[in-house]
Amino acid sequence: MRHHWFIGDIHGCLDALRRLEDRLRRASEAEGGEAHFVSVGDLVDRGPDSAGVVAWFRRGAAAGTHSAILGNHEEMMLRCVHAAVPAAFDGFGLSRWVVTGDLYREASTRRVWLTDGEASVLSRLMWLSQGGTPTLASWGVDAHDPPRWRIPEDDLAWLCSLPLVFECDGAVATHALVDADDLARLRDPGTMDGVLRDTISRTLWRRSLPKSAPDPRVHVSGHTPLKRVRRYDSRRVMRVDTGCYLGRRLSAWCPELDRVVSVEGQLALPC
Repeated sequence: MRHHWFIGDIHGCLDALRRLEDRLRRASEAEGGEAHFVSVGDLVDRGPDSAGVVAWFRRGAAAGTHSAILGNHEEMMLRCVHAAVPAAFDGFGLSRWVVTGDLYREASTRRVWLTDGEASVLSRLMWLSQGGTPTLASWGVDAHDPPRWRIPEDDLAWLCSLPLVFECDGAVATHALVDADDLARLRDPGTMDGVLRDTISRTLWRRSLPKSAPDPRVHVSGHTPLKRVRRYDSRRVMRVDTGCYLGRRLSAWCPELDRVVSVEGQLALPC
């Protein structure tokens, strides 16, 4: 039997991830199952080895042992790298979940008064201030030289392929919190219109609990670091980000076993 372990925000903490996976694998084997590792997003930024975490999950996805969904930090990274080096995406195309140019400016009132160039600079500075600098450094890239932001094509292509939703029999996962209407739109996204752009934004950024259960299964999310994994039974919500990069814990929850496992995190410079 496959056990799906939903892992909270990793944020470049490869050592903690490997230690956690060792524990999860042993826990599944003890119950006669096979561990499958699911990131709820935010593989990158803040921690010391985003490149290593991305490569680890990319290889695991190819082997069928890992899955991941897009987090707001992957979206920021892809948007900023694309603005700096659009030719790097020629072989596969930018993720459809990354909104750029005028569409991105229209999505925020803070950008109404900005030109596209000014909005791009602001976007880049926001990402670098949120942990983009150590992310680029993990690939050996100088954050102060955007035209030379060369990320390996395999890593970029894999990040661009990430979905916004992961579903299995016992759970449905998005990076941030959504409601039932947003889940329905994500399953049948249609064209990139204003409603869908708002849905994408909430799926990557929303921190408030939905008023009712988004799905008959448990809805798993990360995004907001908590002191412990939290379950909200009346809304069938499970939040699994426990602040790994803050030196707290890296945690995972398995719906098939209804079990939480965690390890000590890795303290990184707060961003």
